[in-house]
Parts: sequence; C-alpha cells; structure tokens
Amino acid sequence: MIILMSCPKATAPINISNNTSNTCDLKCEYSFDYKTTDLVGSNKGEYMSFIPNAQDPPPVTFNADKYAVSEMRLYQPSLHTFGGVKASGEIVIIHTNVTGKGSLLVCVPIKTGTTIDNAATTLDTLVAQVAKLAPISGSSAGTINLPTFTFGQLVPEKPYYNYVGTLPYSPCNGEYQYIVFPLDNAIPMT
Repeated sequence: MIILMSCPKATAPINISNNTSNTCDLKCEYSFDYKTTDLVGSNKGEYMSFIPNAQDPPPVTFNADKYAVSEMRLYQPSLHTFGGVKASGEIVIIHTNVTGKGSLLVCVPIKTGTTIDNAATTLDTLVAQVAKLAPISGSSAGTINLPTFTFGQLVPEKPYYNYVGTLPYSPCNGEYQYIVFPLDNAIPMT
C-alpha cells in the first residue's frame, strides 16, 4: 500500500469489512441534493481529478453541517480495502464544510464489470474524456460538459460506513469524516 508507506502515521484509508460496528445508521445522517454541474477534468498521474462548478446552496448535509463539493478523484486501484482486498478503483468526493469545520470524504468503490447503469455510463464517459483530452500526467482536459451530470448519479443509497481519519493521500494529516460504501454498492465499469 504505497499511500501508507509514505505516510506511516496515517489513520486512513482503512479496511472495510462486513463488521457492522462502523455502519452508519443512527449515529450519523448523510443526505444530498446534488445539482447538475460541469467538471474540469485533469490527469494527475496517480489519479484523475474533477473540479465542479461552485454550488449554492450547498448540496450535502452531514450531521447538521452543510457541505459543498470541492473535488472528485478517481483512483485505480482503490485506496480502501474491502475484506482485505483492493477494489478495481474508487471515487473520492471531497466536500468542504461551509457551516462549521472539517471536511467530508464520500468514497464509492468501483468494480470491473459490464457498464449497466447510469453511474457506470457516466463514469465511463468522464474517464474516456480525460484519457482522450489529457493523456499526459499533469495535463488538463478542460471543461467536460455532461448536461445532466450530478454527483448523485455516482453515490449509492445506504448502507455506508463512517469513520474519522487523516487524509488518505499526502500530506496524510488532519481529521476528516469518511463515508465509505461497501463493495456490494460498487459501480461496475468496463
């Protein structure tokens, strides 16, 4: 796990197991009403980055705080492990708290499979655009216009796990809330 080797004191990412002790039921409340947005896509080498337009009002509520999306990242393979095994990929939607302090990372695993639903089709389109327009690490694909895109297309419903940890990538510091969906809710992609 390259991320933790460079950050020996990191407390994230973790292994998501079938243990229900971190399942988010009554102890946390996550709701969203993501609006359509354009994205600026970039190839960062280790991941793909997608920066959305500013959102007003903030589309996410977590434990009564309001959050706006600042970036979405796509990693291959996943940062988290699921039952001790990495998934084919993982999207990490980074949210900034606009009513309090701290940030929220919403993580959805990706599995290799047939693209059969809206989430998979949308993600395939985003990846294809960045691969075509930004094939070199550090390059930008510019604005990717998907007229009906919302982050809600990529976020499953419950169940999900919740924990607090450092950033899962450099500088591996701070204290962040995590919502991680189980592998059963993975987005299938070709």
